[in-house]
Amino acid sequence: MGQDTRLLIAEEAGAVVTDFSGNSLSRDTSKFVASNKFLHKELLNMVYE
Repeated sequence: MGQDTRLLIAEEAGAVVTDFSGNSLSRDTSKFVASNKFLHKELLNMVYE
């Protein structure tokens, strides 16, 4: 299963998926965060600690 398929499944399940800066993903994105809408900002902050 490719990365695009996994991301689509996560988003369809209600996950928020962004790069480490909180931006939408592009084909060049190699690292990303996927979580629910309640924890996403907290996880992004943890990336920068």
